[in-house]
Amino acid sequence: MKPVIALGKFSIAILLLISCMPVSAQQTDKQQEETAKKAAIDNMLKSKRFEFVAQSAVPMRGNTRQLSFGYHLTVLGDSLLADLPYYGRSHSAGYGGADGPIHIKSNQYTYQAKETKKEGWEVTIVPKSVPNVYQITISISALGNATAYVKSNSRDNISFYGTLKPLP
Repeated sequence: MKPVIALGKFSIAILLLISCMPVSAQQTDKQQEETAKKAAIDNMLKSKRFEFVAQSAVPMRGNTRQLSFGYHLTVLGDSLLADLPYYGRSHSAGYGGADGPIHIKSNQYTYQAKETKKEGWEVTIVPKSVPNVYQITISISALGNATAYVKSNSRDNISFYGTLKPLP
């Protein structure tokens, strides 16, 4: 009887070892995928060729608003383009629709990208000669999720949650 019990324990031990092998292979694949994603994001930020696609807006006052397709902030090397909605209060009376959405088409801006301590990045963009936008800060996670903070001189600040995608 004892050899049968020993054989049963041996079989169970082998089954446990075999069942653990695919998990470690999956973890390695996942780590490689995350490493590749981090490298891709790092390349996008260094080349200044990426698009932030906004999925929701978080005004300073009020609730989070889910956005439809088409709201973005695009960095194309020497160009900065943005089409983002605005929800909030203006601190000065605008003329000619200055209190509307955030539209940016500029070739003059400063750009700084740096890695953070928590395996992410922070990009600071300061557009020149763009009314109602003082600074845009994009915090990016290692997986490509991002939050864009738009600071203004004359309006409430607003944040956007979304993702980063590469441009050709």
